[in-house]
Amino acid sequence: MASTGRFSRRIQCALCPRKTKTRIEAVNYCVVCETFMCAACVERHQQFPYLSGHSLLGQTQFDSVKGCITALPPPTDSCEAHDHNVVDMYCEIHNSVGCSVCMSLLHK
Repeated sequence: MASTGRFSRRIQCALCPRKTKTRIEAVNYCVVCETFMCAACVERHQQFPYLSGHSLLGQTQFDSVKGCITALPPPTDSCEAHDHNVVDMYCEIHNSVGCSVCMSLLHK
């Protein structure tokens, strides 16, 4: 389990929910991409030559990632009206969330 300073919680891979909607524990953090990654995503990350210079931190170094506790994970919840889109927008007027299609059509 990744420890984050005074908090003890598992930090999730930021990439897997986008592909598979599963939550997998992060084992590395890419300083350049500013992304927590599981072992499988790290392996894919390292396959690209232009990413080879990126610095990866291990779980024991997660404490040094400024703002990792307050960083919001990427949106992963599917929109109820448009299941191919993720809920990624907020309407202050209606105090509701939705996808970009919902917001452009219903929350002008």
